[in-house]
Amino acid sequence: MRVQKPKHTLYIFLAVILCMVVCLVILKTGNTPEPVTMNVSLYKVVPDYDSFKKTIADRWKEKHPEVELNFENWDCYSGEVPEGLDVFVFDTISLDSFAERGFLLALSEKDIQDYNDLIPSFVEGCRVNGTLCVIPQFLCTDLLYTRKKDADLKNVQNIDDLYSVLGDSGLLLEKHSFTSKIGLYLQALIDEKQSYMDQYPPIKEGELSPIATDSLEKMRKMHLTDSEGDLEDESRFYYARKFAEGMGRAYIGYSEAMNEMGESASDMD
Repeated sequence: MRVQKPKHTLYIFLAVILCMVVCLVILKTGNTPEPVTMNVSLYKVVPDYDSFKKTIADRWKEKHPEVELNFENWDCYSGEVPEGLDVFVFDTISLDSFAERGFLLALSEKDIQDYNDLIPSFVEGCRVNGTLCVIPQFLCTDLLYTRKKDADLKNVQNIDDLYSVLGDSGLLLEKHSFTSKIGLYLQALIDEKQSYMDQYPPIKEGELSPIATDSLEKMRKMHLTDSEGDLEDESRFYYARKFAEGMGRAYIGYSEAMNEMGESASDMD
């Protein structure tokens, strides 16, 4: 009768051979296999970039100690994308171009943790030809900044509320550029229509929304004039720095303006 040898003997034999091969490789190279490195670039216009980077590095090390993060010195905005980047942040104005040039890998909803927490319209804006290419991270838009200690402004919900408190003075506003004025008008139009539109019809003379223009007029009245402070400097985020220094009671500007406020940003609402 034919005797069948136990299969576990074969498994042990193969395991021993595998261990010998691994040991020979290590002895030949003189060290263990090098760790995996992932090259990353973060958007630098945040209130505390160093703290932001450290938090990401610490959390990543806790969850994935086998993969080392290498932070590249690129601002994720200017110039060309450096070669060798694995993960990076960028302005979605470049989304179509980056996708066409093969810089982006397709994602599925399963790749994104807590996918349902994302605002649907933002996710749709991250698709190219129906394919999800990126994960929305920062919202770049105009925000209303107030000071935590200013109780009168704590419950302000719209421009009318703000005007009822400030009257004809007290607001700092990044309004010097033409694109800023157009952007503020479109935001006022969204508030009026209570809906987000991917495309807007051409604006014809005499057809501006009276509700939106009324909001802009109130913002103009609330804005501090040159006689109330040195506001002649037209550099970017100048008004944000002035607000951080104590000028005015409220400030409207981009979310990136927090980066110019320094430690004062923690005192803002």
